[in-house]
Amino acid sequence: SNLKKEFSRLKEIEILNSNDNNLPFELPSTWAWVKLGEVCEINLGKTPTKENKGFWDSGKYQWIAIADMVERGTIFTTQKSVSELAKKICFKGQIYKKGTLLLSFKLTIGRTSFMGCDGFFNEAIAAIIPRIYENSEIFKKYLWNLLGTFTNHAETTGAIKGETLNKEKLQNLPIPLPPLKEQEKIVEVLDELISLASEFDRIKEELKRIEKRIEKR
Repeated sequence: SNLKKEFSRLKEIEILNSNDNNLPFELPSTWAWVKLGEVCEINLGKTPTKENKGFWDSGKYQWIAIADMVERGTIFTTQKSVSELAKKICFKGQIYKKGTLLLSFKLTIGRTSFMGCDGFFNEAIAAIIPRIYENSEIFKKYLWNLLGTFTNHAETTGAIKGETLNKEKLQNLPIPLPPLKEQEKIVEVLDELISLASEFDRIKEELKRIEKRIEKR
């Protein structure tokens, strides 16, 4: 499977020159470096003014802050909620749907989560909405796994210049893009590793409990 063939069917995407020294590493020949903003729409959140009590805590719509984000997980609960009025006035009626991929890019950088319910989020968080493979859960899952590692790597290696990330820097972030079939294999392997890691944590907790019971005897 070749990316160029996939792109000719999808739409024109600017592929970055693989000889560019600023790119983090060399890719297999079937992959390509692309800017995140070429393959995804990036929308930042916002915070309704705290002065208008009518915007807040009606329980109507979830409003996500970084503290609510579940690292490589799904967000089902939030500390704060916003009202119908906030939806209408602050968010112009545009609500983000369950399943939207979120990325934190200020303060805590590189946390990725899926939205578990329709709702909104603050300005330290970006919604990453695929422009290619729009109906593919695989591409979203690939980004979900990749972006946390990659934004952190870019921040620490200076691939993204400056102290803080912003929308423009996110749009210009180079990401490695494999063909969809290879994305699928990567996601499968990572899912398996994540599941093994959780099982390992569960066993570790169980062993701690057993140790405590033995100590009490």
